[in-house]
Amino acid sequence: LLTKDYSSQGNLYGRHRIDKMTKPYAPSTSLHISNMPDNCTEQDLANVLASVGCQFSNIRFLDEQHHIAIVQCLTLDNAISTLCRAHGRLVGNPPRPCRIGFGHGVTGPSPGSRRSQSQHGMQSPVAPQMLLASVRQQQGSFHADQGVNQNF
Repeated sequence: LLTKDYSSQGNLYGRHRIDKMTKPYAPSTSLHISNMPDNCTEQDLANVLASVGCQFSNIRFLDEQHHIAIVQCLTLDNAISTLCRAHGRLVGNPPRPCRIGFGHGVTGPSPGSRRSQSQHGMQSPVAPQMLLASVRQQQGSFHADQGVNQNF
């Protein structure tokens, strides 16, 4: 029985990441973007985000080489769709697939998060397929609570 999704690029190199994947942050309007090439520009990142329909108010790089950034999306729905559409997209020169996850929301870091993650508002990327499944599951339970027929 396979319990892991190996179809995404997130598992391409199969490194051991159990410590980082156990406590992902809840969806928020802040997106943590990593794995960008040296000296990636704000314009490089903005072009990728615009190509997937992201509406954002701010981009802030967290290191001098511009490998890691926090993007503040305007709405939660826009942040979720951006994560699903932009995770693994090529960014910068030379192009590298970016990794995207949720950053700190209004509620702050999840319990047990590492100090370095909580200082920078970052987390490990969540596979887009897993995120879509959880959003669909939440929507299904909402419709069931409202008595809405889900068989369209």
